[in-house]
Amino acid sequence: MHVIDRAAPDVQVQAHATLARVYTKMKNSDNLAKAEYARVRGFWNDPAAAEAKIKGAYPGEDAGATDRRLAKALNAVGEAFFYAAEEKRKAEVEPVRFPAYTGPGDKDTVLKHINGRVKDWYTKKKAAIEKVEPEYIKILDLKPVPPPKWVIAAGSRSGLMWGDLVDDFRRAPIPEAWKKDAELRGVYYDALDRASEPFKVSNAKPALKKCLDLSVKYQYFDEYSRNCEVWLAKNYKSEYHVVDELRGAPTLSNSGLDEKAPPILTDGTFWHPPAAAPEKTVVSSDESSSGKKDDSAKPAGKAAGNGGGAAKGGGKPLPGKKK
Repeated sequence: MHVIDRAAPDVQVQAHATLARVYTKMKNSDNLAKAEYARVRGFWNDPAAAEAKIKGAYPGEDAGATDRRLAKALNAVGEAFFYAAEEKRKAEVEPVRFPAYTGPGDKDTVLKHINGRVKDWYTKKKAAIEKVEPEYIKILDLKPVPPPKWVIAAGSRSGLMWGDLVDDFRRAPIPEAWKKDAELRGVYYDALDRASEPFKVSNAKPALKKCLDLSVKYQYFDEYSRNCEVWLAKNYKSEYHVVDELRGAPTLSNSGLDEKAPPILTDGTFWHPPAAAPEKTVVSSDESSSGKKDDSAKPAGKAAGNGGGAAKGGGKPLPGKKK
């Protein structure tokens, strides 16, 4: 990478992000991936200076080409920040799992479980989400413009952390006797829904709605925007609907930045294969001196003179011709 590190800033950012992505696919390479992504984030410690360096590296380019380079660099930086947020989510939020209930299923033991272990779980989970959520918000604050792809991904992850918390409330056990009584069962689940409603309305819905709105605004649809759409349609059926036939699968989307470009050289220019040299015609010394071709090189049946005419007339007639 020492050669890449002498290239223009946007090339360096993209190269280190690509290398980090490769490390994430390899076994026992998590630390290498973290180091590379940290380096990418380091490029953007001063967004204004980073932008100026990229523009200064290509003084002869027009504004459109420079903006495109800047967008690709921001896309790599957004990926690095998203990776850091995901690592923190896996370390802080995912280990806090809903406590399993083991007991006879009577009212007293179920309520004891809910008021004890379930309440402790809810308190820890809420604190963990609040601790991790600012890591995703950093992507929305990227300057000069946050990359749409990773803004949508951040909104999806942030909203679904709260959405999963809401869904986990429904996993609370219910006494066996209450399962058979529709009225008691309804009252019980209504109470759970009321307890989870503040997180559903104030946290999950706004984040997932913003994710979906940005997806529509930028016309970018992927698995993250799809998850936002599905959760909203499930929990707010009168407001949101999943209509698959209106568009293709999210895997068919393209940001406009993902097209396969030629390899980039260290000076920031694109590499192109050298043009093939034109084929040379070999001319014999006799032909070059006389300027005429040898008649013996002519195919049989096309000899000059009467022999050629005899050969032409003595053959079989062509299909459709009279003999």
